[in-house]
Amino acid sequence: MNNSLTQYTIGGVLGYSYGLDDLESDNGWKIRRVASPESNYQKLAAGRLDGVLEDLNVGKQTINEMELGGQLEPAEQILSEREYHVIISKASPRAQELLEVLNQGLKQLVDEGKADQYLEATLRGEYQ
Repeated sequence: MNNSLTQYTIGGVLGYSYGLDDLESDNGWKIRRVASPESNYQKLAAGRLDGVLEDLNVGKQTINEMELGGQLEPAEQILSEREYHVIISKASPRAQELLEVLNQGLKQLVDEGKADQYLEATLRGEYQ
């Protein structure tokens, strides 16, 4: 990444951190934030934004849901790799049980190759 990005208008969502704080503070890169991700996709399709910051899977699903597949597509460049986790309340009397069942179920889905199948189906818009 370099200062050439400052010439582009990039959309983001209010209250969301993209892990790109250094780009914003050190390079003067401005993210125009709105309350609704869908607003960014509408602006992008209308040519009012040059790009939208989004998780690849969420972006593909949003493009499918908004029927913008003919107009928008994700860039191949990854700006930031992030891990997502399920947060479980320690106050729940079933917290440990839930954690074990969740981990076991996810492992089984990965081992059987179903996790990738479900992800691909989601990206094709098969789940609503």
